[in-house]
Amino acid sequence: MSCKEEDDLPILVTANLQAKGRAKPLNTKERELIYDLPDSQTSKIPMALALYPGAYMLVNNNINTSCSLAQGSRCRVVSWEFPENTQFISSVYRGAKVRLPICDDGVLLKRVQPTCVFVKMENSLRNTPAGQPSGLPKDVVALPLFTLEATISLNKLYANDRASVKTNIQQLPLRPANSLTSYACIGCEFDKYIIYDTNPKEFYTQISRGKKGLDSVVLAIDIKKKKGFKPSPQESVPIEMQRLQVYP
Repeated sequence: MSCKEEDDLPILVTANLQAKGRAKPLNTKERELIYDLPDSQTSKIPMALALYPGAYMLVNNNINTSCSLAQGSRCRVVSWEFPENTQFISSVYRGAKVRLPICDDGVLLKRVQPTCVFVKMENSLRNTPAGQPSGLPKDVVALPLFTLEATISLNKLYANDRASVKTNIQQLPLRPANSLTSYACIGCEFDKYIIYDTNPKEFYTQISRGKKGLDSVVLAIDIKKKKGFKPSPQESVPIEMQRLQVYP
């Protein structure tokens, strides 16, 4: 792989884990289990996050709701900052080629996390959050690392001496958003999007997310082949239709 190709690889940011309070430190098996969990089991905090320009993300914490930096806000990665002397080495994570940020402390090579990531919010900010660097483009913000708490089940570990552990997780306050559930899409609009799967209860929500109506939608499935498929609109739709009929 050429140097240019390596520079284009995503940067893998791994979470920093620490048992909370007086709990004994996490052992190797516990760490391996936690790092392998989906973020649905770690309070929506990803154990590994791939950074690359243009990556779609969701904010996973209410950072500053008065500025529209709230849980579920959509954004795209613009750039990032790492500590000085950070090096990047090529590796493979779950079958994908990535770059790992590391530093040499004179004894060991250690993984490092970014000091912040710059993202462009898809919805306009109401105002600029305090403490932001000067000169940032419109709707671009710097998000630092956050430390969040999560109680994580360890039941999958055989003969472990604890069933769960309260953990402080340090990570960027983001979740990957290349694909979204129907629930996560409520209130969102997209220029172009793909529906990979559907059911009668979710179809109305999915089909109505386009800024250009049906021209924004690409169906990756043939709903005609779904036996007995009949879209079920939300309960509020008939009421809204009756209300609109009152006006000429």
